[in-house]
Amino acid sequence: MTHTQWKQNKEHGTLFWMRIIIWLARHTSRGFALILLHPISFYFLLTASESRKASLDFLGRTLARPVGWRDFYHHVYVFSTTLLDRVFLFTGRVDEFDVEVSGAEEILAYLQQGQGCLLLGSHLGSFEIMRAMGTQRQPVEFGLRILMHVDESEKLPLLLNELAPEMAEIIIPTEKPDTMLRVKEALDSGCLVALLADRVCGHEKHMACDFLGDRAHFPMAPAQLALALKVPVFSFYGIYAGGKHYRIQFNLLAEAADIRREQRNAWMEMLTRKYADELAEKATESPFNWFNFYDFWKHAEDKENAENQ
Repeated sequence: MTHTQWKQNKEHGTLFWMRIIIWLARHTSRGFALILLHPISFYFLLTASESRKASLDFLGRTLARPVGWRDFYHHVYVFSTTLLDRVFLFTGRVDEFDVEVSGAEEILAYLQQGQGCLLLGSHLGSFEIMRAMGTQRQPVEFGLRILMHVDESEKLPLLLNELAPEMAEIIIPTEKPDTMLRVKEALDSGCLVALLADRVCGHEKHMACDFLGDRAHFPMAPAQLALALKVPVFSFYGIYAGGKHYRIQFNLLAEAADIRREQRNAWMEMLTRKYADELAEKATESPFNWFNFYDFWKHAEDKENAENQ
């Protein structure tokens, strides 16, 4: 199953349950809602065969033991929990969570100097916990923009964004004519610009990297963006650690670079490979936070076969 097919199937199966999760978050306590996530997880255990196969494949690569249906059940339950928490965070209830932040000192030092930075996220853990913490608890005021593909046919993001209409003000769509101009303006004004860097969308430029024992494709657009705009690049992870606990981690991947033309491809490949290696390390440390419920490596094979035809 390709990433596109998985997205379509996932939305059809998840939209109904997401409405239930939103209702639970609005009308019950988090503790009671977590109990009711168990039947939701059980439903996906019984019906999501492709996601189950992909989950067990991934967990088999990261856990030093045989894996089975209990692991997939727990995997889905963790994912459902982060969706529930996303609703709480969208509605401003960040104080209900215990969040540990590490590695933020360096990025805050850049922001205090008025230097914008590029943040590379992934589908490992919660993106939303970073946004909520950064905009509500940090002592240094800063702007945040999120560079992302916006598909108006996808109902799930629209459903979630209804909870926080202000999100529309910080999102920079990737497919607009003025996208690069808006990104540059944000970085020049000292903002953080965040984007997800673990999935290849459409026909964008990408490269194959060693990833958990096989080859997987990663987009090169983040490295191209960092090189073109000459800004520091950080990775970030919002790892769900059980209960009400999250761990936010920032890591400097590259300083602002001014690279000669003949060295640019090598530099972009270096940064992309470094990101992939770090993501593999973090995914191994927190495997149940991996929310790419499709065959991550088959997706790379499909692209290679298409390119060779």
